[in-house]
Amino acid sequence: MEATGPYSEILATSLVLVGWQVSVVNPARIKGFSQSELARNKTDRADAAILARFNAVMRPSLWIPPPVAWRELRGWVDCLQALKDMHQQESNRMEAYLASGQTANCPDQV
Repeated sequence: MEATGPYSEILATSLVLVGWQVSVVNPARIKGFSQSELARNKTDRADAAILARFNAVMRPSLWIPPPVAWRELRGWVDCLQALKDMHQQESNRMEAYLASGQTANCPDQV
């Protein structure tokens, strides 16, 4: 399957836990392979066929799920990054408001 962030990881982990062999591949590799075959159709059926051919030709390595503790830590790191991004957005918004010279109170200012 193509790596699509948390969505593919949840599915891949579930499949591995029930005994399936899974490979998780960077979508850019699949796209390059598809272009090398001059594939132009973009349908679910065509995508599935490309993935099957890619697997047969390229034989990607099997995916091993990261430990639960690692996935939990990554979740916390992602959450922290999202909070930092929101803080930066609000700081930028406040800076723009103050630079505008408006005298009314900013509704976000506490």
